Amino acid sequence: MIPASIQKNIFKQLVEWTKAEKPNEAAGYLFVHNTLFKKIITDNKSVVHFFDDNIEKLLRMVEKYGYPTAIFHSHPCSAVPSGTDYNYMITTIPFFKCVWLIMSSKMELRAWSLDRFDRVKEIEVEIIE
Repeated sequence: MIPASIQKNIFKQLVEWTKAEKPNEAAGYLFVHNTLFKKIITDNKSVVHFFDDNIEKLLRMVEKYGYPTAIFHSHPCSAVPSGTDYNYMITTIPFFKCVWLIMSSKMELRAWSLDRFDRVKEIEVEIIE
């Protein structure tokens, strides 16, 4: 499993994107060992979580950068996975071999993965220079 290490400049991008999208959820993918952040921009503000309503766009990103190493989205309150998040996590984490990052409205970033029994577990996030 890819460690939840985030460069400080990427963390700042996640904070800026979260603030820009308030009160909606911000979302995006990180690629290349969490060193490249690509926003998901949707015209449908009712679409929440990481879901990108343009699958062709995601496929182009995967062709260019490889599978995402992290899936990011923000919550308007705490950085805890919702029931919907859990459902997506158990399918996307094994498929992409990635982690999930959730940022709270207080700009707290938390990371999530699966244990060996495919149960969602929190893992440490390290902000590096």
